[in-house]
Amino acid sequence: MSCTDRFKANLGAHFFVLILFLATTSVDVEAKSAIQITPGTYNIYLGAPITEISKIYPVREAEDLTIALYRKFGFGDPDKEARINKMLKREHYEISGGLPEDVKNIRLTTIKGSIYQIAIYYRPEYTKEISWEIFTYHAIKKYGQPAIINAVLTMNTYSFKWSDGTTELVIRKNGRLNKEKTIFSVENYHVFYTHIATRNMVTLKEKQLEETETAPGIQKPLF
Repeated sequence: MSCTDRFKANLGAHFFVLILFLATTSVDVEAKSAIQITPGTYNIYLGAPITEISKIYPVREAEDLTIALYRKFGFGDPDKEARINKMLKREHYEISGGLPEDVKNIRLTTIKGSIYQIAIYYRPEYTKEISWEIFTYHAIKKYGQPAIINAVLTMNTYSFKWSDGTTELVIRKNGRLNKEKTIFSVENYHVFYTHIATRNMVTLKEKQLEETETAPGIQKPLF
């Protein structure tokens, strides 16, 4: 083989290695750039047993907010909802003490004693002091631009949502529209962490139970 042929052969081999390196590097950079949401806050995390949280905060069992609304406004079937919760082994808890002063309370939803949703409710006074831009700044800096859920006209809410396929984070502001529906006045901020697979499984099983009320409880949560 001539020197020219050897040079061409080596150049081709080196070029192939370079392309392979660049391709591998590109994939690695892409994988590292994907967000990974921290599944909780204030030392409360998705998948934790409620018994562990009760060692940190004063936890009390609370009524399902859906049932509370049914009873308050006289619609729906609160007794049916309670039966479904029992069959699902779904329970609700509330923490209202030992929290940062800006937090009014935290509600936890569990399946078989494991937390699959964390709901944090901030005090109205805090909402008046902190703008929406500041309140959401750190989440946007950490996780990037969110999906936007604008339900101002239907539910009086406006939300930012992030998801990494396992955990969903929603930051929401609740408020009121004026009569002309031109000004939205914010009243409070809420933050929700949800374990997606368990939420989806619960939703599916709940739908089946609403139709039959005889199906067996769900399997162990996917934590």
